[in-house]
Amino acid sequence: MTDRRGRGRPRDPETDAAILRAALELFIERGVEGTSMEQIAKRAGVGKLTVYRRWSTKEDLIAQAVEQTVSADLVPSPATSRRSTPTRSSKAA
Repeated sequence: MTDRRGRGRPRDPETDAAILRAALELFIERGVEGTSMEQIAKRAGVGKLTVYRRWSTKEDLIAQAVEQTVSADLVPSPATSRRSTPTRSSKAA
């Protein structure tokens, strides 16, 4: 059997993260109307084509950036999930 891979280099997850981060920052600073794919690409340090290969519209890109941020905030970190609840013995008398 042959191994079927996509053509070209594999996508770098760091690039995706940089684009999503740039999109979120610009959205917060300028809103949807004040943000462009060109500005996002420039802030992320990539070419416009790199952004358009991953997202066809700025609305889709901004939506994913917001969604990813919200879901990351909803997932409890190990520190918060291990919080101890007060017991009778630990309460002050």
